[in-house]
Amino acid sequence: MNTVADFKAMDKNAFMAAMAENLWADIKSGAAVSDPTLLLKFGVISYADLKRHHFVYWFAFPALVSPTPFRLARPAELLRSFLSPGRYASLQA
Repeated sequence: MNTVADFKAMDKNAFMAAMAENLWADIKSGAAVSDPTLLLKFGVISYADLKRHHFVYWFAFPALVSPTPFRLARPAELLRSFLSPGRYASLQA
């Protein structure tokens, strides 16, 4: 960004949508399974007026949101019903 006006005029929704699309593509392709760090993306748009020591910035942390709420396929069960007593006890420590 060369001016604060450029910063303010930038389409931040389009920037965020592009980041979300990249995130979704990584999930759909399976790349995020082999490299989970792909799920930790963020973006920064910044403008620095170095003469006045004035900095303007905008952070973007994309997150996927389901259009409908998730529903449980079956009722929740206690973790201790799946683990051995020793393994369950080790998680409590």
